[in-house]
Amino acid sequence: MPVAPSTRSHLDDHLGQAEFALKVSANFDCLKNTPAHEAVRVALARVAEARRWVREGLAVERPTMKPYQAPLGQGLPLTRKERQGYRWP
Repeated sequence: MPVAPSTRSHLDDHLGQAEFALKVSANFDCLKNTPAHEAVRVALARVAEARRWVREGLAVERPTMKPYQAPLGQGLPLTRKERQGYRWP
């Protein structure tokens, strides 16, 4: 299911924050040589895998133009000469 580009960006940001927090946690000396350290390493690998999938595998939908965002005809609404000659009231 495709998602909006902003959704993918937010998800990548959150996974990046989780990855950073797990990297910091893995460096605590009190966790070294404990089962918790191994669990943190496994979680870090899973988060890195999920983040890689979000970046490469998550489908992004093309943004749709809303009626008020549609261009006003073909190209710019005024020619260059008209824009340069315009005087603000």
